[in-house]
Amino acid sequence: MAGFRRFLITYYAYIFLFDFILAYAIYTALFELAGLSVTQIGALLAFWSFTAILFELPSGALSDRFDRRWLLVAAPLAKLLTFICWAMADGNVWLYGLGFLCWSAGQALMSGTGEALVYERLQTEGRADDYDKVNGRATAAESLGIGTGMLFGGFLASAQGMELTVWLSIPPLLLCALLAFTLRDSRRMSGAV
Repeated sequence: MAGFRRFLITYYAYIFLFDFILAYAIYTALFELAGLSVTQIGALLAFWSFTAILFELPSGALSDRFDRRWLLVAAPLAKLLTFICWAMADGNVWLYGLGFLCWSAGQALMSGTGEALVYERLQTEGRADDYDKVNGRATAAESLGIGTGMLFGGFLASAQGMELTVWLSIPPLLLCALLAFTLRDSRRMSGAV
């Protein structure tokens, strides 16, 4: 039981950190201040939406085929490349676009993979009926991560500047990737795959 509780706490922390992104508060302003036009910003956001949909298609197959723990490690690492690209972009629309591509890839790797990992762990523990409750708490952790990240990001950007805010969006994702190492895939634990 203690191992299962630790698993859930780690999973909630992972979900929180995946979206505790300081740059959420400022990225459209960052683009505008870097000299991008409204049309370019709109095109970037449309590109982001398109790639998010495109990457979601194969992500379920990846989650079924590979160890989910490793996909959950890769997801925040892909997403942190977003902020490296943006910090180095200096007005280059292509680097901003590459950043959004990395964000979409990371989000796709995490989305269904985390849910499947949790559901199968609940099944293993004989607690599949608790899935809605666990998923609701994960959604709360995600919302809390977004909200606190935006709050701190707005304060940090106004006090220290946007560039530092973008760079400081990376450490939570590194910690998120480290946490994912402890989220064992139930299929691997039981030798099912």
